[in-house]
Amino acid sequence: MNVLKDKARLMFIGAGMALLTCASPGFAATTNVLVGAGGTLTFSPNNLTIKAGDQIIWTWQGNFHSTTSGTVGTPSGLWDSGVSSQPHSFTNTFASAGRFPYYCSIHGSFGMTGVVNVAPSGVPPSVSITNPPDGATLSAPASFALTALASDSDGTVTGVEFFQGTTSLGTVASSPYTVALNNLGAGDYGFSAVATDNTGLTATNAITIHVVTPVPLTALSA
Repeated sequence: MNVLKDKARLMFIGAGMALLTCASPGFAATTNVLVGAGGTLTFSPNNLTIKAGDQIIWTWQGNFHSTTSGTVGTPSGLWDSGVSSQPHSFTNTFASAGRFPYYCSIHGSFGMTGVVNVAPSGVPPSVSITNPPDGATLSAPASFALTALASDSDGTVTGVEFFQGTTSLGTVASSPYTVALNNLGAGDYGFSAVATDNTGLTATNAITIHVVTPVPLTALSA
């Protein structure tokens, strides 16, 4: 009876661990690379772009291959699976951004090489108000297009929201990012643009402009 209880308890713990593994969404992604697919001296795919924190699993479909970081004959020491034959797999997690070449230590001189390009993870977008320039002085009543440039190095910009002070002037979903301002009276005005990317990260740029009442010109008598 105790043996049955122990088996049941182990099965319950194992199932719980499996559920935790599957249910935890995490932020890392996994990419699979075939080693020696179809008897070829290749990594497939051999050129990848991933994000920092992601991992690659190399799966052997051929014999006497390795995945070794560095260039042919010059290992970098970041990872080395050792020479193995199918069935076999090797996993490496890329913690930092950069460009990481690798090769098969047996067949690298035959062109069996690859590269992993790792982009920074969670990089916010960038945004800059391009019109009017910060500190500009305009004549009342002032009308102009409030315009911004926005980009995202590791994703896409989903929108730019413009503000006059704390009041939203609206969100523009795609470039050109611009809203129209009309008939502003004399005074100082603060404007800002907030860009949001596809992961929800934001960036803000703010400016202040001055609107002044034109001084009337007085004709001088001869």
